[in-house]
Amino acid sequence: MVMDNNKQVKILEKAHDHFLAFGYGGTKLRNIAQDAGVTTGAVYHHFTGKDELFVEVCLRGFQIMKRRFQPAAKITEGRPPAERIVAFFDAYISFFFEDRGYYELIEQLQINRKQLNISEKLMKKMEGASRSSVEVVTRALMETDLPLTDAQINERVILFVSFAEGLFQCMRKGLLERSSVSFGDIRSFMLSKIEGLLDTK
Repeated sequence: MVMDNNKQVKILEKAHDHFLAFGYGGTKLRNIAQDAGVTTGAVYHHFTGKDELFVEVCLRGFQIMKRRFQPAAKITEGRPPAERIVAFFDAYISFFFEDRGYYELIEQLQINRKQLNISEKLMKKMEGASRSSVEVVTRALMETDLPLTDAQINERVILFVSFAEGLFQCMRKGLLERSSVSFGDIRSFMLSKIEGLLDTK
């Protein structure tokens, strides 16, 4: 028996809401099932347990992130590398603002994987999805005329993600609100460093 795709999507959407509202420990599968309009047995038919459901929600977040990067790659095709990175940076920021719940759950899983007792098999799926989500950025840099090796391109993708993550953490901790520096100021500063990020020296 294959679960109807619409029901599967509904379960994942409701699971997202419950994990975000109650945390992993406070979330009950029967409550997710009730909100999704399915039986608890139907949830267990498709997911082995709460751990797999939580991971699948996070995997969905990575898919959404990747879909945000894809248009940025398309509209900047053939453009200078710095312009492409700026477009990816803005796409990542959009994911943070518009899909914040997925961002928070992914971070929760990555930081608390041991406490949540997530299996190695499920974490490998997470790692694969994480790599896949930034493949668009990696591929875009490989398509440019930058004299970079694959290893150097991967290093720059990591730096790109680190730039964005640094900004996100400042925002999450309220550091911008407690200072006279605006989000726009920090974004402009970080984007001004893009050329240095692409420096091949």
